[in-house]
Amino acid sequence: GFYACGYNDGQVDLQPCYIMKDQVKRLLKEYKGVSNTDIKGLRVKKVSVLDGLILAIENKEQNISDNPEDLIALYVRKSQAEEGR
Repeated sequence: GFYACGYNDGQVDLQPCYIMKDQVKRLLKEYKGVSNTDIKGLRVKKVSVLDGLILAIENKEQNISDNPEDLIALYVRKSQAEEGR
């Protein structure tokens, strides 16, 4: 599976989610795919993690900081430790 999020004009259009490859293929008809790894069988632009952060900053909303130290993780699934509780 894959973690995905979709944007339209800098706004979140598809909330962060965990999806399967067939769903990614369908989404690539509507969205430009960007990934930090090559994904066999999918046409996505490969970018480094740093380039991905730069893209996110360039497309940010006005009230979001562009300081990398202000970035926080957005978890779409509980950690393994939390699931084991």
